Amino acid sequence: FWKPTVLGFARMCASPMLYRSLLLRSSRLFGEPLSSMVRSEAEALAAALGFHIASGDVLQYKEDYKPVTLTCGLIMVPHGKTPSNKDHIFQDHSDSHLSQLLPEGVKMAKDGAEKCVATYAEAMRKSPSQWVFYRSPLNRTAATAEPYISCFRAAGVDFPEPIVDPAVIELTHGTWAGVSLAGLKQSERTSEVGVAEAYRAGSFLAKATDGSGESKLDVLARAAEWLKQLEREHGGQQRNIMVFGHGTFQNCVELLLRCYPEKTVAELFDRNPTGSSHLRRGEVHVLAPIFPPHGQSHL
Repeated sequence: FWKPTVLGFARMCASPMLYRSLLLRSSRLFGEPLSSMVRSEAEALAAALGFHIASGDVLQYKEDYKPVTLTCGLIMVPHGKTPSNKDHIFQDHSDSHLSQLLPEGVKMAKDGAEKCVATYAEAMRKSPSQWVFYRSPLNRTAATAEPYISCFRAAGVDFPEPIVDPAVIELTHGTWAGVSLAGLKQSERTSEVGVAEAYRAGSFLAKATDGSGESKLDVLARAAEWLKQLEREHGGQQRNIMVFGHGTFQNCVELLLRCYPEKTVAELFDRNPTGSSHLRRGEVHVLAPIFPPHGQSHL
């Protein structure tokens, strides 16, 4: 399998300072941190990414939007269900008990791994150097990757431990972490309730009022930077990238690649438990076409 070079994109996981620099860089596209941006600056950031801000602070594609293109294959696997996912609890970048996989989440990952092996094991055996694996630094992505590693190795594929890539970490809600919207309403933090309600309603600008968290627009800017780096590192070499990551970050990538042109932005980020969400936790989502083994015309 491909190994990262010392100066490559994959090695930024070695330095927390580099990660913080990436976050700062993605939030300073217009000279000021997003936490202090006035609306006009947020609109400028959205426009630079190819969007305009519509009613409810939801993004819409500009008429001349050109999807980001990749010349590497891309698979993303959102982690299995956690207590925070189940109970709609706001999260941060800590690995609290609320962010660990539920038994249901472990099963999701195991089922996803078995399906993935059936589809891709032969291709990985034939051309392992074409495949590169990453995961977020958070434990729930490691727990999701674990059954994939086990299943592929049982199938005779020398599946490596994914490279830890801080750039694909999930949105943080900052000081909202650990409580739900209902919990905020019951607490003394009533000034946050309206903003949190806007976030749950789909706002791309809403975030903790003390500036401790990120908005969806912040994460979209991070995802845009990550896609540029991914293309620089792996583009044009018939490589396939598999990332064990997070739902909101994945949705941002899907939005930039325009993977689902039939969906509105609101529909893309939907987490409706009735089944209208396209996100299948623990399972493979192909966001950019996968290259077959060298010398073959198809998988």
